[in-house]
Amino acid sequence: AADLDALQARVRDHVVQAGHAYLVKTRLPAGVFLRTTIINPLTTDADLDAVLDAVRAAAQQAQQAQQA
Repeated sequence: AADLDALQARVRDHVVQAGHAYLVKTRLPAGVFLRTTIINPLTTDADLDAVLDAVRAAAQQAQQAQQA
């Protein structure tokens, strides 16, 4: 669980620092989770897909870096 929590933190840092989206790290009893709030009524499904793509790419990069 600690490894997954650390991965979530690294993913969040990468996505936010790259400027893709603003994600908040939330700690719950089950672990660390990422969340975002959508307040712009012009947000599209494509915008949300781009956020998910950025999160997936950051997770893949973090896992590859950990394996190296």
